[in-house]
Amino acid sequence: MGSADGEDAGALSDFDEDEELEAAPVQLPPIAASGGGSAVEEKEEEKGEEQKQDETEGQTVKQLEAELEAERKARKTLEFAKAEGDANFLRLKTLIQEAARQRDEAYRARDQSVRDLELVVRQKEEIARDRDEVRMQRDESLRARDEVSRARDSLKMEIGEVARLLIGANEKVTSMANGVKSFGRNLPGSKYTGLQAIAFGFGKRVEEIVEEVLRQREAATKAHREVREQMEQHTYSVAIEVSELEASISRLKEDVANKTSEAEAWMKQAKIKDDKILELEETFSKKLASAEGEASTLRQSIQEVEALLQNFKHEAGQHKEMLREVLKCGSKLRKCLLELPHELDPPADPEDLDNISSAPSRGIVDEKQSLPQQCLVEMKSFLELGVSAGIAWKEKTEDWEKTSHELVTRIERLVGQKQDAADLLTVALAEKQQVLETISDLRVKLSQENLEVARLQASLKEAQELAERGKMSDEEEENEELVRLRAELSSLGQSRDEALSKVTALGSEVNKLRQQIGELETALTGSRSEVGELKTLSNTQSKELAEKVVRIKDLLLQMEDYTADIEALEEEVGRWKQAATDEAAAGAAVMDDLEKCQFEVSQLNKQIDGLKIAREEAALKVRSKEEMASAAIAARTAAERSLQMADERAAELRERLEELNKQLEENESRKEYRLGLSLLDMCCPWLRNRRRSSEGGGTQMAAEMEELLEPLV
Repeated sequence: MGSADGEDAGALSDFDEDEELEAAPVQLPPIAASGGGSAVEEKEEEKGEEQKQDETEGQTVKQLEAELEAERKARKTLEFAKAEGDANFLRLKTLIQEAARQRDEAYRARDQSVRDLELVVRQKEEIARDRDEVRMQRDESLRARDEVSRARDSLKMEIGEVARLLIGANEKVTSMANGVKSFGRNLPGSKYTGLQAIAFGFGKRVEEIVEEVLRQREAATKAHREVREQMEQHTYSVAIEVSELEASISRLKEDVANKTSEAEAWMKQAKIKDDKILELEETFSKKLASAEGEASTLRQSIQEVEALLQNFKHEAGQHKEMLREVLKCGSKLRKCLLELPHELDPPADPEDLDNISSAPSRGIVDEKQSLPQQCLVEMKSFLELGVSAGIAWKEKTEDWEKTSHELVTRIERLVGQKQDAADLLTVALAEKQQVLETISDLRVKLSQENLEVARLQASLKEAQELAERGKMSDEEEENEELVRLRAELSSLGQSRDEALSKVTALGSEVNKLRQQIGELETALTGSRSEVGELKTLSNTQSKELAEKVVRIKDLLLQMEDYTADIEALEEEVGRWKQAATDEAAAGAAVMDDLEKCQFEVSQLNKQIDGLKIAREEAALKVRSKEEMASAAIAARTAAERSLQMADERAAELRERLEELNKQLEENESRKEYRLGLSLLDMCCPWLRNRRRSSEGGGTQMAAEMEELLEPLV
């Protein structure tokens, strides 16, 4: 473009440059004036110059003819140039019209491009709005996904909490169940993982615990049967004794007619006691049966809710064991109450045993005595037994007080020894800490000394190497330096040996202190065990008789408490069962919600992928439309620039053509040949330079005009 503009500017500037040139002078002889001069000369020189005049006239005529011929040729060329200029003007006019048409088309294209650009801008705004909506939907989907992830995390936390509760319940049940082996650190191997593996392991553990509880139940029922058989044997022996007593009473009724009132009173008391005993046995049997029934119902309910009610089953087993212990203690208490005098004061001699055992037998066997005498003998024997029991009880209480006082003093002494041992232990620990600190300091110093020794050895090696390499002249100074380094090394070695000896000594002291601490700990544990044994012995000896007296009342109260506890346990079992069903329903609902949330998340992910694809397509469309708009704008600017240049060039050419037309009209109006030639040269200076060229001058000018109009096209 720059070279073409330069050529156009050079071609257009030819007009200005050629205007400064001067026309070539054409010498023409004057017509009138020259004729007058020649006539005067002819008159003066009529004779001498006639021949010269003829020659000059012939030459001038020939010259005029040649000039006329040249003028005709020039006129023809001028007419040809004018015709060619008219043709060029027509072609230029058509080109200008074509340029105007192209300009109109460019304007229309510009308007169309503006409209397209506005449409693209509107589409871009719509795409921006769609993109904002997509972003909003994406943000909403992200928020929904975050909510779903939070819900999933909360669900995972709940599942982890459930797993932790299951594991805790498993550990609790395992610790409460007796005789059940543990899994160790890991659950039993299975094909499940996660919470399913925990549930599977928990189920296996529950099965083992149920089997163990059933085995314990069978053992308990077996022991219960044995106890029942013992009770039946005891009641059978009591019935035999009662029948024997009734037989003896029937035999003695005739002898005790005078004492019927007293015998009736004794019989009433015996019946009352028997009734009380029977009532107690009936109540015990009823309570035992009710407890067994409640325990069976409790076992059934516990089997229904396996994972949550193992502790209650264990408590029911403990209650059953406590009931069996109560029954055993009752039988033992009866025996102890019957054998109380023998336990309080056992006779040392066998004769006393014979006397004590024969005293009631004498009252029963001796039938010769009367009934009052027999009653008197029995009363005396009862009084003797009571007096002996009271004396034995008093002596026993005195002995117990003495032993308890001795035990208290011994416990106080042992407590003081324990305090002294604790003080010694604290002192030993403090000394141990100090020794450890000194050992650590010595180790630090030893490491520093080792580093210093290594450094000195390295310097010694360097000095030796330098001495070997350079063969220095100052051998005495080197020897002194080596001696000094060796002395430092020896001193450091001695200090290191001293530190090592200190460390070994401190280690031996630490071992001794550890041995002393171990001995003190063993002594402390021994004193603690002795104190515990003495305390238990004193407590058992002081509370044994009171427990035997109060045991029956406590057992009755415990039975009432056990019945209340069993009822509360049944209620709690119902609550646990309801809670378990509610938790199962809640877990199912949570799983359903989780599946729904996962489905919604998958749908949202699909929508997000579709929106991403649509966004990419819209971005591509926007990019292509932006490129089209930028290309249209560039084309519009180029068209405007070309139109502006065409308008400017057309205006310049129009002005130049108007000037040429004016000059041609002036040339046609004037008749002077010289002036015409000068005007022709002034208007068309290129013709003057191209007259000598061969044919094709018109085509050459047409080519130059085409080059001139080429930017417009």
